[in-house]
Amino acid sequence: ARLAEARSVAPVAERVAEPARPLPMFAPGLRILVAEANAAHQQVLTTLLAGMGLEPVVVSDGQDVVKAWREQGWDVLLIDIEGDAICGRSVARSIRGAETVARWPRMPMLALAANVKARDLDDSFTAVIDGLVAKPIHAASLHAAIATALNAETAAPTMRVSLGA
Repeated sequence: ARLAEARSVAPVAERVAEPARPLPMFAPGLRILVAEANAAHQQVLTTLLAGMGLEPVVVSDGQDVVKAWREQGWDVLLIDIEGDAICGRSVARSIRGAETVARWPRMPMLALAANVKARDLDDSFTAVIDGLVAKPIHAASLHAAIATALNAETAAPTMRVSLGA
């Protein structure tokens, strides 16, 4: 019985041990602002983004997000919408409002959340963000969400969800 069990497990273990295909690198110079208060999540995001050829700037509170956003041009904002330190939903709405008033182009914005699904978000918030990346974050889903947000038509945003692989 143990031999049969070992044989049935071996192919699964071999598949898991196969190296994942490397993700394509993003163009050099792409500017990513990460708004995440949790130090462990900051490290995971920084490591994953570095593996994609990106050097993100990480901020850990809502005021710093708005300040960094106003001071520099960003290609993408990744923002935690669950933590109290960031107040991601209100910060995201503030940024969208400021973009509208100033007539600036819409910056791609991806929400990061562990306990939120697209169906849990109200329509007014899904109009603000360009996608939702579920935690725990997987490199492939993060890469796909960023690539999709960068390639999306900013005039007609649609909410996209990237779930862990």
